[in-house]
Amino acid sequence: AKGTATAGKVADEFIPPGMERPFRPVNPEFPPNKAVVDAMESPRIKGMTACDGTDCSEIASKLLAAAGGKGKVIEVRPTQRSNLNLYENGNEVPGQAYHQVYTDGRYVYDPRLSSQPIPKGDWEQHIKGMNPDGVTISDKLQGLR
Repeated sequence: AKGTATAGKVADEFIPPGMERPFRPVNPEFPPNKAVVDAMESPRIKGMTACDGTDCSEIASKLLAAAGGKGKVIEVRPTQRSNLNLYENGNEVPGQAYHQVYTDGRYVYDPRLSSQPIPKGDWEQHIKGMNPDGVTISDKLQGLR
């Protein structure tokens, strides 16, 4: 259900791992980047999102390109090497080295997690909640090393 949260109706909303509530819907006063939302809905990005062989960094860089270079790609790394827990395409994925996503500074665009932009604070809460041993979130990209 997209942006349909109403009082007393939260029970049927998806609550992401690591959180106690659903992601907040997009704030209409601060709309997400339409070009990036359109790119996330494109067959190309949907295909990349569904393909396990496509690295998250490839998706993030395509979304940055769709934004005309505005915003940035950020990376989350676990405190303990190769111990990052993610939630992708409806499944928990443990033991990852890192994860990269595109952000416009207000929203995170992580199509394997949500087809909708996620408020950046909610995304960070979700990632930290899934990784109680600690993570680092930075725009200093390292990728696989």
